[in-house]
Amino acid sequence: MNTGGEVVMLIPDVGEDVLNEAVDDVESAVISEFEGRLGLVIAYTKAHSVDASFREVLDELERELIRRRYGRYRRVHINGMGLCDMCGMASEKLERVRMLDGTTLRMCPFCYKAHEIGTVSRRLGFIARLRTSNYGRDHCKNVNLLGIDYAICPEGVSPNCSNEYVHYNLNELRFSCTGNVANSVIFLNTTMPTDPEAGETGDVMDLEKIGMGNMAITIRLMQTRWVGLS
Repeated sequence: MNTGGEVVMLIPDVGEDVLNEAVDDVESAVISEFEGRLGLVIAYTKAHSVDASFREVLDELERELIRRRYGRYRRVHINGMGLCDMCGMASEKLERVRMLDGTTLRMCPFCYKAHEIGTVSRRLGFIARLRTSNYGRDHCKNVNLLGIDYAICPEGVSPNCSNEYVHYNLNELRFSCTGNVANSVIFLNTTMPTDPEAGETGDVMDLEKIGMGNMAITIRLMQTRWVGLS
C-alpha cells in the first residue's frame, strides 16, 4: 500500500553496510509490527558534497526509491491463530475486546490499535510521547507503536509532563508542558489557526504575529482516518 507519505532526511556520510543494516532493521520491524499489512520502503543516495545540486540529489533518491519499492518483495509468514473480527485478516496476535453490548471481538494488532485510538479521537485533547509506558492518567489510552509509547488523551485531562518527551496539542498553539519537554501541534483535517483581525476572510495566522518569542514549535498537518467503537 502506498499512502503517499514521504520523509527526506539529510544524514552524515556513513558506510553502505551500516546503512543497509539499519534500513533492513527498520523495514523488518514495520512488517513484523503490522503482520505484512503495512510496509515501509527506505532508499538512500551516495554521498554528495555540500555544494551539490539538491534537485539532482532528490532525483537520484526518487529513482532509487522506485527501484527499491517495486524491485523486491518480502515474504511474510503469519502463523494465524484465527481471523480478525474487524478486518477478516489472519493474525497470530489476536486481542480480545469487550464491547458495550457485552459481546467480545477478536482484533488483530492493527485493528486493536485503531480501536483504542478511535475511542478517544472524537474528543481528542492531546497526544504525548512517553518516557515510560505508564502515563498515570485516567481515560487516556496507552499505545505502543514500533517500540515507542504514546498516550492518547481526551479533552479535560491534565498532562503528566514529567513523563513526556513530546507533547502534541490539538489545533491550538500553546505550550502545555515546560522544562525538558518538546511541544508540538497537530492540526487535524487541515484546521489552521486564523487571524481574529481578518474578519470573515479567515486568513491563516502568521506565526510571527503570534509572538512565539525565543521558542520553537513544530506543526504537523494530518487527515484523520481513525475508526473506533464505543
